[in-house]
Amino acid sequence: MKSRKSFLSAVITLGLLILCLSSLALAQGRDYPRDPEFPGRINNERYDRGRLREAVRRLVDHSRSFQTAIERSLDRSKLDGTRREDRINFQAQNLRNVAVELREKLGDARNLDRSANEARKALEVGSRLDNFVSRGNVDLRSRAFWDQIRGDLRVISTAYGFRTGEFLNNNGR
Repeated sequence: MKSRKSFLSAVITLGLLILCLSSLALAQGRDYPRDPEFPGRINNERYDRGRLREAVRRLVDHSRSFQTAIERSLDRSKLDGTRREDRINFQAQNLRNVAVELREKLGDARNLDRSANEARKALEVGSRLDNFVSRGNVDLRSRAFWDQIRGDLRVISTAYGFRTGEFLNNNGR
């Protein structure tokens, strides 16, 4: 009888220990750090103000360089003088303008809601240009600038919570 009581108490103690350990393990998985400046947002290291500001700054610089490079590339291509060249040049200029607007609206990146529309516009214009560039109709210099722009657009889409696939083709790059 005594061994039966000690066995029963050992089983109960072991059960309680397992229950406590499992609840501790679950609590660790759910206790995400909160971003103090955005109480509703979970700070999962996907959004970093400095990284976002830097990506937007690079987007402005790279879109300026891309606009110049794509104009030169198209002037030396069979598309020179066509309406398609005009549309592509317009989209490149539009990307630069939207990038400047995004930089101005973003400010210190404390409130992403103020600049979400500009971010979406930049991603949409980027998607249109990506369709053209991914077909291989540009020279290496333009493609190099575009690859940098794609990286910046990915950082921006992640920070704003947009799915990159909605805007950029995922064709192995």
